[in-house]
Amino acid sequence: MHYKIEGTIRKNKNRFIIFAILWLFMAIVIVMPITYAQHQAGLNRSI
Repeated sequence: MHYKIEGTIRKNKNRFIIFAILWLFMAIVIVMPITYAQHQAGLNRSI
């Protein structure tokens, strides 16, 4: 059973790498502006 998992990982190694790169890209492009806007809104509210 363990050899099936290793074979699947070996066959899809490139897809895993692409998925990880896209995940990081989405985190930077989508999540960071939202958190920055929330932070700025919190600062503006306290003034």
